[in-house]
Amino acid sequence: MNKILTLILSVCFIQTVSGQQSNEMPKPSPGHQKMLEWCGEWSITGKAYASPLGPPHDINGRWTGRPILDGFAIEGTYLYDGYGPCGETQAREVTSYDPATNRYHYAFLANTGHCEQAYFTVEGPVAAWEGTQVIHGKTYKFRGSDTDLPDGSGFIRKGELSADGKTWQPNMECRHIRVNTTSDKEELIRLAHVWLEAELKQDAATVARLWADDLTYSTSSGMVESKSEALAAIRSGSLTITHSAYDSLDARVYGDMGVTTGITTQKARYKDQDISGKYRFTDTWVKRDGRWQCVATHASKVPDGTEKTTTTQVSPEMKKLEVFVGDWTYEGQQMEPPVEGLPYGEAGTFSGKLTVRFVLDGAFQESRFKDDAPLTAIGLTLTGYDPKEKRYVNHGCVNDGSQSISTATLDGHIRKVDCITTTNKGDKVPVRFIEEYASDWSSYTSTVEASPDNGKTWKLWWKERGKKVTH
Repeated sequence: MNKILTLILSVCFIQTVSGQQSNEMPKPSPGHQKMLEWCGEWSITGKAYASPLGPPHDINGRWTGRPILDGFAIEGTYLYDGYGPCGETQAREVTSYDPATNRYHYAFLANTGHCEQAYFTVEGPVAAWEGTQVIHGKTYKFRGSDTDLPDGSGFIRKGELSADGKTWQPNMECRHIRVNTTSDKEELIRLAHVWLEAELKQDAATVARLWADDLTYSTSSGMVESKSEALAAIRSGSLTITHSAYDSLDARVYGDMGVTTGITTQKARYKDQDISGKYRFTDTWVKRDGRWQCVATHASKVPDGTEKTTTTQVSPEMKKLEVFVGDWTYEGQQMEPPVEGLPYGEAGTFSGKLTVRFVLDGAFQESRFKDDAPLTAIGLTLTGYDPKEKRYVNHGCVNDGSQSISTATLDGHIRKVDCITTTNKGDKVPVRFIEEYASDWSSYTSTVEASPDNGKTWKLWWKERGKKVTH
């Protein structure tokens, strides 16, 4: 009996070990590991030749690659400041390796509907590829090569196109140079210059990529426009800018949110009106899927001779906000969100810190908060004053991608805020605040409500109390 039991256990052990060996995850081969050399960020400059795909044009953009699937593939993203070789403005590709044939394979998809796939081999400094493209329903053959530069800084890509596989013509030549990954601050500065150059060239396509679909565009005349309305002025030629230059351009980053500020000097016309001059601007950016886009922009014209505005020239209404400047702590109780998709998570207690300061020589007030519990939420709000409407205007963003635009009034020690919050799903939700401050402005209590039916009924969202930190 013991022998039989021992035999059964031995068989079970052998089967278990065999099963574990068969289920062991494979490891990337040296061919797979070579793909890691291609990951990172690369600049792209070159030209597309006249071909059945379109007229000739310059190519400027970036490619960013990263490993996926535990190192068995890499994913690459193309983002062009203008147009890519086949007219695309962005594209993605996935590259893999077949050890049996010692060949690489990639599949490519662009935002024009263009798709392609190809096999390629790597021998020394040259990668040679050949495959098929489907563009606007028509199939083409293509081939080309990537040849490493002698100094190791990058490679030259050359491509050819054929409609029948017999007659070939060049369709593009580009230089890919590896770049040191820039900080988010440097990237925002770069995008500000791309925006400026695109407006000079009336390149609405590039501007459209820089702007989020839910952009709030506040003009110097006090008008608020959507993305489509602001782009229409560029596309129609109503807005023409013949000169534009930055002064005091700066960027600040708060997680997945960023703000660029500065002064731009322009020679410009809007329809028949000369709108040349200096404009002080504030642009709010949100990083989505690894890409920065502007979600709110505002500009105010700087009167002649007052470019160096000091805090002594700040409007009386902005001076009233001095009582909020400083560091605050807060805590409260949040109810179940009245509308799905609102920021800050589920019901529960919360606490955090708030810092308020003047920016842009006192023309705006900046408020930054960070919730310490129950989840980490980081937010930024910029507040200015609209003298025509006689109310404060706030632009807010939260690191989950939601944003808000609101108006506020300050009556004695009570501040009332009416807000439209846009969730990270694009839904717009009315929200309202009532904040009541102590007589010495050292503490406050607030009640926040949201409406699930566009202002018909209101539900309590959270209650909060805070106090100013004394240093």
